[in-house]
Amino acid sequence: MSPEQRIKILRESGPNVWIAIDEDTGRVIGKGPTYEAAVAMAEQAGQRDPLVIKTPPTWEPMVL
Repeated sequence: MSPEQRIKILRESGPNVWIAIDEDTGRVIGKGPTYEAAVAMAEQAGQRDPLVIKTPPTWEPMVL
């Protein structure tokens, strides 16, 4: 999955949620307010080891 595809998925998923992504197809197979919820949805979809990412709370630039 390219960085551009990953950014598109993150932006489309909404702020501050956990998403599970099928690494083979690059599609979202689980989504929820917690890590456990996203993984449970992925397991229901038949994916036992998804890529799980939390989206940022906002898309504003940050200075660290």
